[in-house]
Formats: sequence, C-alpha cells, structure tokens
Amino acid sequence: MSDPRDTYCRQLETRLATLDAQMDDLARAEEAERVATPGHPPSPELAELRARRDDVSRHLARCQFVEQDDWHSAHAAAEESWTAVADAFERALVRFRGRGSGGS
Repeated sequence: MSDPRDTYCRQLETRLATLDAQMDDLARAEEAERVATPGHPPSPELAELRARRDDVSRHLARCQFVEQDDWHSAHAAAEESWTAVADAFERALVRFRGRGSGGS
C-alpha cells in the first residue's frame, strides 16, 4: 500500500505542473496583448496568481518534509492554498478574456 502523503504530493506536483503550463499560456497571451496595445497595463490578477502559485509550492514542500504527525494539518493547508490558486487562476482568466472582448 502506498503512503498517502507520497501519493498526495505526487498529485499536487502534477496539478502544479498543469497550472504552470496554463499560467505560461496566459502570460504569453497577455504579453502579446500588451505588445499589440502600447500602454496596456499588466494584469494585477496575473501577479496575484503568481504569488498564490508560490504559496502552493511552499505548502507542497512542507507536505513533503513535515513529520508524519503534522501531515494532516500540512495537507489541509496545502488544499486550502490550492483552492486559493485555482480561484486566482479563474479570476485572471476571466479578466483576460474580458479584456480581449472589449471588457475592462
């Protein structure tokens, strides 16, 4: 039987890798928009997303190296952080799509 902590950490690493690819796509699209529209400000949502992603990465490291008896609190904190980064990604995506279609 596999260790639940190892399984969770591998799954979170996979989710982070997927998020990184999506963030790269979003950042390239935003950069293209800024090049096409001089003076176009960078998205605060993208900056927030990057900060939240870094937070998830710190929680992942904690999950990987925490003592077994602290595992449950580390797991809960990592999931809370993941929810925050997923929400930030949705906000950044909605903001970008809105700007691309004439939104603010």
